[in-house]
Amino acid sequence: MKLRVLHLITGLTRGGAESMLVRLLGAMDREAFDPRVLCLGAEAPLAAELREQGVPTLCLGLGRGAPGLWRLPGFCLRGAPWQPHIIQGWMYHGNLAAYLAARFIPGQAPLLWNIRVGIDTMATYRPMTRALIHLGARLSAAADVVLYNAHSARRQHEAIGYREDRSRWIPNGFALDRFHPDPSARAQVRKELGLEPEARLIGQFARFHPEKNHRMFLDALRRLPPEVHGVFAGQGVHQGQPELNSALRDPALAGRVHLLGERTDLPRLTAALDIAVSPSWNEGFSNALGEALACGVPCVATHVGDSAALVGAAGRIIPAGDTAALAEAVHSLLSLSAEQRIQLGELGRVKMETEFSIRSVALQYQSLYQSLVR
Repeated sequence: MKLRVLHLITGLTRGGAESMLVRLLGAMDREAFDPRVLCLGAEAPLAAELREQGVPTLCLGLGRGAPGLWRLPGFCLRGAPWQPHIIQGWMYHGNLAAYLAARFIPGQAPLLWNIRVGIDTMATYRPMTRALIHLGARLSAAADVVLYNAHSARRQHEAIGYREDRSRWIPNGFALDRFHPDPSARAQVRKELGLEPEARLIGQFARFHPEKNHRMFLDALRRLPPEVHGVFAGQGVHQGQPELNSALRDPALAGRVHLLGERTDLPRLTAALDIAVSPSWNEGFSNALGEALACGVPCVATHVGDSAALVGAAGRIIPAGDTAALAEAVHSLLSLSAEQRIQLGELGRVKMETEFSIRSVALQYQSLYQSLVR
């Protein structure tokens, strides 16, 4: 008998949790598991990718905020004989939706929550999200398992009341056949950006959000030599953002900031970098850092979430919000010889291969699901 697993997620735009769900379902044993996905938001690119994998996916278009979640039971029950053996939420809105679904769908399907971020700096979250975080602490006893992708996030959430006896840790997994060192990408991407082959390229690939702290990267870039360029990619990272527009008008950054928006060729872009940076205020287990390490790219990251443990010896860790430290760390890595940077990159690649392949992580999810149904 195949185990039927219903996943409920806030949205399916290109983000860390969303991409992890797509990778996970693509790697799971479809002879033993029958997944379906309910997305609370509107149609988005990753919904199409899930359907291409053969995963039935429905986008509810409920809009932002919790009030629309009360329409969810009707969607769950609408004339379908398919009933889940397991219900799993992803992110705070998705976890609340899974909580509601577990009460209205017939049967006693185990309920899993999946928390994908840290709460080092709660001020970066909207008031509704902060309210949901604290509501989750009160409701966490209803979940059979609360999954965390970062040890730090687990400690932080347990400290505000999430049930410790429900906690489990499973890290992010990565498609190492897609993200890998690619020497040809370096010249290709620089040519596309109109840069000289020897230009130094540092990158931040993340959606535009206060917690990702793009401003700190831009401020650090001002302190670096003019041959150092910054490349940004992710949802909302385009010239229409006022904060980013002001950087483009800054004489100190003229011609040095490249805004690529949402891209589907991140493996190639990542492999072209000299250094990947993550100046975030909050992280759980950073996908961008994991992808950079898989590509053999040294990293500089703030000491939030599990970033320090992830980067290890393959880069530098700095205090959150410290622009001078970011600039200094990038400069120190750029001052290394090409051979030394390659050695750092090899450390990161080996770590990803031995600990964080998507296949090994998928096996952990499968084992958990089977244990709950037994």
